Amino acid sequence: MSAPGQAELGSVGPATRSAAHPSPAGVQPFTLSPRGIVRLLAGISAVLVVINVLTRLATLHFSDFTGRDWLTIMFGLGGEANIPATFSGGLLLLSGLLLGAIALARRRFGGPFWPHWAVLSATFLFLSLDELASIHDNISLPLSRLHHSSGALLYLWVVPYGVAALALLLGSIRFLLHLPAPTRRLFILAGAVYVGGALGMELLEAASNSRHIAAGFIPVWGVIVEETMEMCGTVIFISALLSYLQRVLPGFALQLSVGPETREAGRR
Repeated sequence: MSAPGQAELGSVGPATRSAAHPSPAGVQPFTLSPRGIVRLLAGISAVLVVINVLTRLATLHFSDFTGRDWLTIMFGLGGEANIPATFSGGLLLLSGLLLGAIALARRRFGGPFWPHWAVLSATFLFLSLDELASIHDNISLPLSRLHHSSGALLYLWVVPYGVAALALLLGSIRFLLHLPAPTRRLFILAGAVYVGGALGMELLEAASNSRHIAAGFIPVWGVIVEETMEMCGTVIFISALLSYLQRVLPGFALQLSVGPETREAGRR
């Protein structure tokens, strides 16, 4: 038997929408299943990581090569306002929007824990803004003026962010326990991978930089590992959210429709 609200939510599937709202003539729908979305995002993440690994290997073995600076600026993991940063911000934004959609659905149909879904949505929307605007990097300097630090705490932004992450975890225990077991496992895995990259690797990099160590795994590969873990954690989280949405919205898919007006605009 469906939980309250699930029957109504589940009635909004692609087949139902197609019957109620047939596509106008000339409109070409393009549907992405949750699995297709995750594969696409994972594929883009993998391409960005491979580009960075190859670029780093080339940098280590050649003093200079054609396109080195361009590749580093445009595709460097850990860079600002470049393709990976924009993509990572987009992943976090998508997470926030999916969480917001779940919160609205839960509130509308009387589901439990809708305020927690809303808090998670706001958290990920902030993380998206942080990724795009480098807020955490910008607050490290003012904090260092208040308190000089070194070693693993060289970058002081990890303190408030770490406290916030711990508070969110402690406040989410009952919420996590109420989730379906597969969703809960993916949430925990995603959080461990993401936080391990964002905070764990940052602490290791800070300790290395504080000692002015230029050689070794962390100085050479630390940023790539950190950003890879962040992207992987977010993609796993998106996978969990999409799977959860499929539970409450059977047949859930994202559909993009391209009509004559859209095609004409694209030709201009």
